[in-house]
Amino acid sequence: MDVSIIIPTLNEEKSIGSYLDSIRSQETTLKYEIIVCDGKSNDKTVEVKI
Repeated sequence: MDVSIIIPTLNEEKSIGSYLDSIRSQETTLKYEIIVCDGKSNDKTVEVKI
């Protein structure tokens, strides 16, 4: 793995999808992983498909 992208979240249901789409749309030859770490959101943040 070349890069680890860690996204801390708290009630980001409305935004997390666009964050993930933005990361995935970057052109790179690096191998990367995306780690989403939730801080006990009260909305549906954890239900968003990665």
